[in-house]
Amino acid sequence: MSLKNLRRQVDTLDGQIVGLLNKRAKLSLAIGQEKLKTQKGIYSPHREKEVLQRVRALNQGPMSAEDFEAIYRLTHDRYVNENCLIVNGQSGDYLT
Repeated sequence: MSLKNLRRQVDTLDGQIVGLLNKRAKLSLAIGQEKLKTQKGIYSPHREKEVLQRVRALNQGPMSAEDFEAIYRLTHDRYVNENCLIVNGQSGDYLT
């Protein structure tokens, strides 16, 4: 397979990844809104652990489990902070 063809495939996948991450972000914000309605706390350590375990189990390489965990923690932390801003007007409340 040519370099040009391989890069075209990567570009296609990048488009799909961006779309999927944005869908996930919208769902994370919607979850925050539901938690606000039901007065549940924004940060759920049990759920975070559950998601990370599921992602590790789904991974078949060549990316490491640690790589996926870093990606998921980054997106998770970003939207927990966003939801804290919505609820409390302060970023990072879940970290204290």
